[in-house]
Amino acid sequence: SIATGEGEVAAGRIVIVAGLASESDFSRLHGLLAPGNAHGIDLYGGYRDAAAVYEGSTSLAADVGLLDPNLSGFGADLVQLLLPFEPKPIITIGAVAGAGDWAQTVATAGAKGHINTPLDTQQVTKLVAMIPALLKQACAERASPKYIPRLDPRLTPIIDRGGWQRTAVSVWSPKGGVGNTSLP
Repeated sequence: SIATGEGEVAAGRIVIVAGLASESDFSRLHGLLAPGNAHGIDLYGGYRDAAAVYEGSTSLAADVGLLDPNLSGFGADLVQLLLPFEPKPIITIGAVAGAGDWAQTVATAGAKGHINTPLDTQQVTKLVAMIPALLKQACAERASPKYIPRLDPRLTPIIDRGGWQRTAVSVWSPKGGVGNTSLP
């Protein structure tokens, strides 16, 4: 792994952890978001597998996880673990090939947006422009009394069919007496 940025993350700066399959994409991103850049972004990355992106994002308390779906071990579960991260939401932005349905794949997984690879000045500018609004949206969602972490899309049909209602629950207590068991 290559980590850019030195020491502690400066207060008020946005932290991006990048997991990109292409070394040249990461090099271009690093060149455009060099340490101390005017955008207020600290870039960390060079990760080649999804587990390392998760570890880096959570240990740095990142604001953004920039993910290439071609990373080894990439799956919807990674996106769904970052957004409900307890200290603060970590939004995911996909770095996807322009051809194919990768943008839809990362959106279905829960990514808040995407940019196209290969990365260039236009795509990095798009990334920088979208981050503030997405962070504000994620924080507003988290602060809402109706906040529920996003579920894996494969679970939604089960819940819609009432699968959660078909579960048998058994309650037992070693203490005798009244009031130990309640059934809805």
